Amino acid sequence: MILTKDGLGTADQPAMTIPAAPTEPLSKPALTQQREIVTVAPSTTWTALSRQPDPSRQAALRLDRAVREEQPRSVAEGIRVLQALLDRNGGTDPSGDLKAALRRGQRWQEQRARRRKAVITRLQEAFDVGLSTKDLLAQAQDLVMDADATEDERAVVHDIQAHFRRVEQERKKAHLRQEMERREAEAQELTERRAAARQEVIDHRERALTHARIDQVRPLGGYVRGALKKAAKEGRVTTWPDLQRRTGQSQLGRLSHQEKVEVLVLVESDTRAEDPMWSVLLAATGDPASLRVHRDVAHRLGRSLPTTDEDLVRQLTAERTELHRQDR
Repeated sequence: MILTKDGLGTADQPAMTIPAAPTEPLSKPALTQQREIVTVAPSTTWTALSRQPDPSRQAALRLDRAVREEQPRSVAEGIRVLQALLDRNGGTDPSGDLKAALRRGQRWQEQRARRRKAVITRLQEAFDVGLSTKDLLAQAQDLVMDADATEDERAVVHDIQAHFRRVEQERKKAHLRQEMERREAEAQELTERRAAARQEVIDHRERALTHARIDQVRPLGGYVRGALKKAAKEGRVTTWPDLQRRTGQSQLGRLSHQEKVEVLVLVESDTRAEDPMWSVLLAATGDPASLRVHRDVAHRLGRSLPTTDEDLVRQLTAERTELHRQDR
């Protein structure tokens, strides 16, 4: 075998010619076509049918849950639903679940009814003897909300509740009255304290004025006492203008009522309680102004006088005569 440029050959045979490869590109139809993705959903018909809840079982479960949670209205509704399902099925219950749940619900209702009756009986007895009924009343109010509670049971609880409501209203009214009275008392006390404070200010001013007047008229006391003693010795009565003229003290003619009282209180400072007052000689004339001064002086000295002016004038006449006879 001899390899030549034309191919393989033998010495006695020419080389075999190998045809050249085609120059045109091959077509690739599989690579150029578009691929489409198709989603195939599994069938749910059997799954939905197999997982659909049983209405009867659900109703029994709801009733049992209401019994566990002690929900009277839900229990009553559950019993009604189960009874309706049994009636619709002609009373048949292959599994027995409906009738068992129904019996449990009815038994719970019966127990609750017995409890309600016992609580209301104890409530009535405690109320009749005046014992505390707060806890029993709270229980009874909850129990009579049940649909199977009787009208008599509701009436007992309602009447007792109404009684305590009236008692509470009266208590609130009494508390309100007490509060109003307390506030009125506080307001009255505050008014009295303020009035006392004002009066204290007034009294302080009056005391200050009185002391000022006493200081002003103090020098006049000796002149007036001497003039009154002289009048008594001479067997006569006198007046303030006469005292002014006899003593030469012009201030005696300008004295106010209170200043006259202060002067005469100074005059009587040494007079014994059993002796007539020298001011009798000023009041013996019987004029109203002199009588008022004499009463105020007697009050300051703690001496009692007749109530009427007529009786007072008679007493002054007797004391004037006594002064005229005395030698003090």
